[in-house]
Amino acid sequence: VLLTRLTFQNNAGTADLKHQTDWRGYHPHDLPAGVTLMSAFIESFAYPDAISTAFGATVGTVAGGVGQLALIDATYLSVQEAAANPGIVLTLDIPVPGAVSELAITGRYTGSGSHQVRIYVYNHTTLTWAFFSNITRKASTDGTTYINLTDVDYRSGGYVHVQFLHSSANGNTGHYLYLDRVEAKYAAQASFEPTQLPVS
Repeated sequence: VLLTRLTFQNNAGTADLKHQTDWRGYHPHDLPAGVTLMSAFIESFAYPDAISTAFGATVGTVAGGVGQLALIDATYLSVQEAAANPGIVLTLDIPVPGAVSELAITGRYTGSGSHQVRIYVYNHTTLTWAFFSNITRKASTDGTTYINLTDVDYRSGGYVHVQFLHSSANGNTGHYLYLDRVEAKYAAQASFEPTQLPVS
């Protein structure tokens, strides 16, 4: 959990004083003099806790586990393509306890330059998989794909579901999808009243 934005308000209802920061905490003496109400918008991050089978079987040979997906550290969950079409189907369950706003997916695909792995997120409003982006061939350098999401559509029962699909042609067992981090960003808000500081 990373505290990235603090919004200070005074009791008289005047304009907010906003301070952008990436502190992990704060000290009461950092509050402006006379402020008695603070609202904290806390940006938090969630990571997959399972490879899902609720939407169908995984296709391809998986190495590593979802525990590899919380850090960018060159420790991967990888999928070797099956010699079939589709060559890869991988669905991940991400537990997200607050309003989701974004996915960030870091990794690479080492297959043919004319092939790609498509990224889908399950839309709980339309009950369909929504396509967002492709992971195209990168021989050795990871890239990060950012996907903006609307909470009402893409989170249900506290979960977001993301799927990786290679179906453009028959798979090749010499081709791999490497995922280093899969991260969902969500926000929560908390308000409380610290001790009022004197005006000096």
